[in-house]
Amino acid sequence: MYSIASAPGADTLEIIYNLVESGEISPRLWECQAGDTILMQGPRGGFIEPKLEANQTEIWWIGNGTGISPYISMIRYYREHDPAQLSKRFLLFGCRSPDDIWFLPELIATVGEHGLRCLICLSSAQAKTLSAENQLTAGLPIYSHGMAGLPIRIALYFGRLTAWPGLHSPHRDKLAMLCGSSLMISEVRDSLMDSGLASSQIFAETYF
Repeated sequence: MYSIASAPGADTLEIIYNLVESGEISPRLWECQAGDTILMQGPRGGFIEPKLEANQTEIWWIGNGTGISPYISMIRYYREHDPAQLSKRFLLFGCRSPDDIWFLPELIATVGEHGLRCLICLSSAQAKTLSAENQLTAGLPIYSHGMAGLPIRIALYFGRLTAWPGLHSPHRDKLAMLCGSSLMISEVRDSLMDSGLASSQIFAETYF
């Protein structure tokens, strides 16, 4: 799947995708050089952020893999137009290892400057070792089960996104956006609804 990460109205269009060696499109994009011309159609889909109601406190952005792309677009928009909104957003992002964390320097900077909260879930069996060896993740705090009810700025959780215990806490005053694999979306939706979130408070876009 191909997703726009640049902010609405930006001068350039930034498209995020994974290289699939056997694919029809991604290998060709991978080989493109500066100055090449690409013919494309307008974006499809309706994954638009819902409006927080008066009795709702924040929006959870939940995604795995390239499913982080629309949230990066939203982060960039808010940073320029309404930074205060970022303190009402929580990004829960799942991937395998530190090398798979898209936009990590930008996320760290946004957390520090604008109050965005972010939890990165790493599912690889080697994630702890690799995180300690990675210059950007080595200094990040490690999430533990005892932190489930505490505010998070940015932290690492070693395990699958769907296994994070915070998904099972009451969230009746929140909205949730889910973007990524169909399996992740299905599991997270079930967990959120079990915790008290209504289906009308959950918005999803399946990427792959």
